[in-house]
Amino acid sequence: MSNGTSEAWKQLQSFAFDDPSSSFPFSAKVAKENGWTRGYTLRVIEEYRRFAFLAIHADHPVSPSEAVDQAWHIHILYTRQYSEFCRDCLGKFLHHGPSRGGRKETDKFQDWYEKTLESYRAFFGEEPPTDIWPTPGERRDQKHSFQRIDRSAHWVVPNPKLRAAHLWFAAALVPFAFHGCAANEANNPLDFDGPSFLGFYVVSFLVAVVVAQVVKSLFRPPSDKVAGYGTLAAEEIAMLNGGKGLVGNSALACLMREGLVTITSRTVKATGAPEPPGLTPIQAKILHASAGQGVYAKTALDAIEPEVDSIRQRLTDQGLLLTKETRLQNAALSLLPIGLVMAVGIEKVIVGISRDRPVAFLIVLLVISTIVTLVFLANRPARSRKGDHVLNDIREGMAGFKAIATHNEASAVDYATAVALFGIPVLAGSPYFSSMSSLAPSGSTTSSGCGTGCGSSCSSSSSGGDGGSSCGGGGGCGGCGS
Repeated sequence: MSNGTSEAWKQLQSFAFDDPSSSFPFSAKVAKENGWTRGYTLRVIEEYRRFAFLAIHADHPVSPSEAVDQAWHIHILYTRQYSEFCRDCLGKFLHHGPSRGGRKETDKFQDWYEKTLESYRAFFGEEPPTDIWPTPGERRDQKHSFQRIDRSAHWVVPNPKLRAAHLWFAAALVPFAFHGCAANEANNPLDFDGPSFLGFYVVSFLVAVVVAQVVKSLFRPPSDKVAGYGTLAAEEIAMLNGGKGLVGNSALACLMREGLVTITSRTVKATGAPEPPGLTPIQAKILHASAGQGVYAKTALDAIEPEVDSIRQRLTDQGLLLTKETRLQNAALSLLPIGLVMAVGIEKVIVGISRDRPVAFLIVLLVISTIVTLVFLANRPARSRKGDHVLNDIREGMAGFKAIATHNEASAVDYATAVALFGIPVLAGSPYFSSMSSLAPSGSTTSSGCGTGCGSSCSSSSSGGDGGSSCGGGGGCGGCGS
C-alpha cells in the first residue's frame, strides 16, 4: 500500500461496527440472521471491512462474496451508522443496488469478483480466506435460494447434499436389511416370537454399530496416502489433536513458561512482565485479556474464537480436518445401518401392540439403542485420514516431549508443543502442572508458536467516485463500481 492508502486503511480499521451500549449489536444481528458462530461472524465483518476498502481504493469495480454481502446488507439497515461509515471512513457513499438479471450481468459480476480477489492479494499481501471468499469457480457453481422464514413456526433442516454414489450405497443396504422380511413368513423377523426377536434385534444392532463404526472411520477423505502438509505450529497441532480448548492450553503453557501469566483456580492473570516480541495472535489476546485483575480461563478461550476459526479453516484447506459437509455425510452414512435396524424394532413394537403382545422389553432396548446412537453421533470425527496420518507422524517424531518436565533446557515453544501433542498430563513433574491441571481439557484450533522462545514454529513436516453496487449472478450481490 502507498502512504495514502495505508493511512486510509488505518482509519478504516479503527471504525467500531458494534455499539458498546447496545445489548444486541451489529455483530450479534449478523450472527443471528445467518446462523453463524460468533468467531466466524467476526471474521466475516473484518472481511467486509476489507471489501469496503477495496471498493474505494481498487482501480476497478468490485464484487463481494456471499458472506461479505450478507454483512453489507445488514450494515445498511443501520442507516445512520452506515452513512457515518461511508462519510468518515470511505470518503464517499457506497451504494448498493439489485441486479438486472440475465447472463450478461452474471458474467460481468463474475469478472468483477475475480478482479476483487486479485486486488485483495495485491493490497493485503495474502490469500482471501476460502471459507469466506470462495474461488471464482466455486462462486460460479454456487446456487443460492434465500427466503425469509419464521423459525418459530417452521423447522429448518440442512440439505446434506449426499452424492449419488452415497445414495446408491444406502439403497443397496436396504434389500439386505429386509431380506428376511420377504416371502416366507417363517423368516420374517416381524413374526418372530418375543424372545427370538429380542435376540435377533440385539445381534443385528451390534452388527449395525460395528458397520457404522467402520463407515465412520473409512469415510474421512482425503486418504492418509495424500502427501504434503507443510509445517505446523504448536497451536495448529493442538487444533488438529483436540480443538479450541487444547489450543488455549498450549498457548497458556507457553505463556507460563515465559513467566508472562499465572493460573490460580482457573483464573489467568498477567504477571506484568514485559511483553516479548513474536507472540502469536492467540497468545497476545490471552495475555492482554488477563491483564489487571485477571480473567476466567473460559472467558480467555472465548476471546480467541476468531483466531481459532482461522486455524480450523487453514487445516481444513490442507485436508487435515473434515469440512462441515463431509462430517454431515459421514454421520448420515454411518447412521444408516443403525437406523435400519431400529426401524425394524419400531415396526415390531407396532405389530406387537396391534396383536396385543407385550413389548416392554423391546421398548427398553429401543431406548438403549437411542442412547447409544446419540453417543455415537456425539463422537463424530473431525480429522481426515490424512490428518490422522500427519498427527501420528508428528507424535512419533516428537515422542521425547513426553518427558518435557525432565528437560531443563526446554523452551516455551517446546512446552507449547508438548501440551499440543500429549495434553496437560505431560506437564506432570513441572512447576506448571498444578496450575494447568485446574483447567478442564476441551478442544478446538489455533496457530503458531510462542513469544521470545515462542515465535518459532513447532512442527514436523513430511515433504475513485461514489461506489455503486448491484446484486448479480442470480441473486447474490454483484459488486460496486464507479
